[in-house]
Amino acid sequence: MRTDKQEIEKSFQVSGVDCPVCADEVRKELLKLNGIISAQIDLEESKVSVRLKPDEFSDKDVERTISDLGLQIQREGSKKTSVFFIEGMDCSNEERVIREGLKSIREIEELKFDLINHRLIVIHRTADGKILKTLKNLGFNSEFYHNKLHLKSSVRRKNSFQLFVLIITSILILTGFLAEYFELNPVLKTFLFVIAVISGGFRIFSRAFLSLKKFVVDINVLMSIAVLGAIVIGKYAEAAVVMLLYAISLRLENYSIEKAKKSINKLVALIPEFSTIKKENEFVEIPTSEVKVGDILLIKPGEKIPVDGIVISGSSAVNQSTITGESKLIAKFKGDTCYAGTINQRGTLLIEATSTYKNSHFSKILSLLEETTTNSKSNLQRYVDVFAKYYTPVVVFLAFVVSIYSYFIQNQDLYSSLYKGLVLLVISCPCALVISTPVAILSAIARSTKFGALIKGGIYLENLHRVDAIAFDKTGTLTEGNLRLEKIIPLDGLSEKELLEIAYNLEINSEHSIADAIINYTKNMDIETEEVKDFKIEDGSISGIFKNSKYTIGQPRLFTDLLSSDQLGLINQLEDEGYTVILILKDTQPVGIMCLVDSLRENMKLTVRELKAEGVKDFFILSGDNKSIVEKVASDLGIEKFYAELKPAEKLEIIKDLNKKYRFLAMIGDGLNDAPALKSASIGIAMGKIGTDATIENSDITLIGDEIAKLPKLFRLSRKTVKTIKENIFLSIAIKFIFIILTLAGIASMWGAIFADMGSSLIVIFNSLKLIKSKI
Repeated sequence: MRTDKQEIEKSFQVSGVDCPVCADEVRKELLKLNGIISAQIDLEESKVSVRLKPDEFSDKDVERTISDLGLQIQREGSKKTSVFFIEGMDCSNEERVIREGLKSIREIEELKFDLINHRLIVIHRTADGKILKTLKNLGFNSEFYHNKLHLKSSVRRKNSFQLFVLIITSILILTGFLAEYFELNPVLKTFLFVIAVISGGFRIFSRAFLSLKKFVVDINVLMSIAVLGAIVIGKYAEAAVVMLLYAISLRLENYSIEKAKKSINKLVALIPEFSTIKKENEFVEIPTSEVKVGDILLIKPGEKIPVDGIVISGSSAVNQSTITGESKLIAKFKGDTCYAGTINQRGTLLIEATSTYKNSHFSKILSLLEETTTNSKSNLQRYVDVFAKYYTPVVVFLAFVVSIYSYFIQNQDLYSSLYKGLVLLVISCPCALVISTPVAILSAIARSTKFGALIKGGIYLENLHRVDAIAFDKTGTLTEGNLRLEKIIPLDGLSEKELLEIAYNLEINSEHSIADAIINYTKNMDIETEEVKDFKIEDGSISGIFKNSKYTIGQPRLFTDLLSSDQLGLINQLEDEGYTVILILKDTQPVGIMCLVDSLRENMKLTVRELKAEGVKDFFILSGDNKSIVEKVASDLGIEKFYAELKPAEKLEIIKDLNKKYRFLAMIGDGLNDAPALKSASIGIAMGKIGTDATIENSDITLIGDEIAKLPKLFRLSRKTVKTIKENIFLSIAIKFIFIILTLAGIASMWGAIFADMGSSLIVIFNSLKLIKSKI
C-alpha cells in the first residue's frame, strides 16, 4: 500500500516471534536499517510490517537482520517446521486435546508430540502466531522452543509459582483439619477445604472446561468430576486432599522425568552463557547467542568452547570426551578445528568462529538427542498407545456401570455407589503406562551418550539386540581408515613430485580417505597448486583438468583395458602385498601408481567375538577395495563372507538382498559413500568422526567417537532397555488392575487411588532411571 510518493509499506512473514519483548527487539533492530521509517509486529499473524523508502531499502538487509536475531523469513505458502514448548503437556490425554483443537487449522500437515520434553513439532504452511493463539485458547501456555538454554529461566519461574500454590493449598487443608479437630464452626471448615480445592485445582478445572468444549475426556476432566463428586456427597476434606495429592504427583512426576533427562541436560551446561571475542584491539564479553561467523574468540585454559572454530593462534590440549566419549586429550595447533561443547585444558587459544551456536555441530547433536522421543516410535510404544486409547473410556464406562449397579441392583446407599465410581475415575488415566516406554528410551539414550553413541529413535534401540546379521564396510570401519601413502611409482616419464602435484590438486576437492592420505603426505612439501576445472566424482574415480590436461585417479580395475600386461602384473603383485593401489591417468594413458596402506582396528577381533555372543549369526564385509586385501581382512577377523571391488550401487543391491534373508540387518559404514546402503538396512550405523554432519543424517545410530568397540555395549543396552520397558508396562497395568479389583470389592478409597496412580508413575520412572547408571 502506497502512503506517499516517497514511501511504501512492505510485510514479511517471520517465524519465531512469540512475545512482546521479542517483538520490541525486532523493531529496534529494523529501525537501525537505512530506509526503514517505522516497523510494526503482529504477534498473532507472525508478521512484520515496515514503512520504508524504496530507494534506500534492501530486502536482504531485513532478512539478514532477522536471521541475526535467530529468526527467519517465511515465504508465503511455504512448508515449515515449528517447535513449541507446551507447559504441562505430559500425557496422551493432553495430546488428544491438542490434536482435536488444531484440526481447525487446515494448513497444518503433521503433528509430532514429545511428551517427555513437553514439545510439539508442527509441520505447516500458516503463521506461527495462529498456532500459538489456538493453543492458548485450548488452555495451554506455550512458546517457541529454540533450545534448552532459551527455556531455562522461564521454566524456573513457573516451577517456583507452582510450588507456591502447593504450599498455600497445603496450609489451607491443614487449617481445615485443625478447625475440624477443635470443633470450630463447620462452615469455616467447609470453606477452607473448598478454597483449597479451588487453589490447587484452578488450572485443572480450566483445562477440563476447555477439553469438554472439544468433546474430549482427559485426566483433567476425570479429576474434576471426581473431586466435584466428592464435594457433592459431602466429602470436602477428601476432595481437597485428592486435589492436593494429584498436584503433588504431577510435580513429583515432572521432577523425576527431569532427573531422567539430567544426563542430556548436562550437555547444555557445556555451552558458556557468555563468550570473549576480539573487537578492534580489545577483548569484550558478549552473550554466546550473539557470536557470529568470523568472530575471533579468546579461550583460556579450563574454559568451554562456545562455537565451532579454527585455531588461528596458540596451542593446547582439548577434552572432547563430552561429545566423543574418548578420555584422552586431543592436541590442538594452528589450523586445527575445535568444536562447541569441548573444554580447553591447557594453553590459551585464539579461534575464528566457523559457526554460530545454533548451527554448531554440538547444537545439531543436542537437537538429535531432543528428537529421539518423537522419532520412530518403538513397537512397544505403539502397542501401549493403542491400549491407552481404549483403557480410559473403558474404565470411565465401568465407573458409570458400577455406580448404577451398586445403587439399583445391590441396593447400596447413594453415597457408597457414587464413591466407587469416583474412585474408578481417579485411576482411569493411563499416564504411568504412557510414559513407561519413552522414559526408559530417554534414560537409555542418556546412557548411550556417555560412551559417544547417538541413537535417532526408540525403534532402533529396541531392535538393535535382535540384529541377526551385520554387514561391515572395510575402510574406516574394520580398519583405522588412516590410509598412509607408502609408494609412488611413475609409469610414463613423470617424476614423483609431478604425480604428487596432480594427485594433490585433484584429491583436495574430494572427501575420501585417500584424499586425506595424499594431503597429509604433502603437508610439509612445496606443492604447486592450480585450479582444477571440470572436476567430477564418479564411482571409484575422480577426474578434472589440471594444467590444460585431463587427469583421472581411480581404482585399477576400472581401467584394465588401458593397462599393459606388465602394468597389470605389477598392480596384482602390489595388491597381493597388501597395498591399496590407485592409478593416475593422463587422458587415457596410465602415468603413475600410488600405493597406500591401512591397519586393522585394535580389538576388532574381540569386537566380532562379542557380537557373536550377543546373538549375531552372520557377518559380511562389503568393500570397494581389491579382493586380496578384503580377503586378508576377512581371514584375520574370522569372517567367511565378503564382497570386494564394489561400487556404492552394488553395495546397495547386496544390502537389499540380505534384507530379504534376515529379520534384522545392520549395516556399518562411514556415512558418506555408504549412505544408500546405510539407509536401506534395517539399522544403519555410521562411524562418525566428530564434525561430519553427513554421518548423523545418513544413519540411525552414530558412533561419534569412531570406536566400533562400543557396538557390543549398545547391543547389551538395547536388550536391557527392552527388559525395563516390559517391566514398566507390567507394573503400571498390574497396579491399575489391582486397584480396580479393590474398588469393586469396596475396599479402595479416593486417597488410595491417587496414591496408586502417583505410585505407579514414580515406580515406572525410577525403574527407568536405573538404566542411566547401570553396568553394561
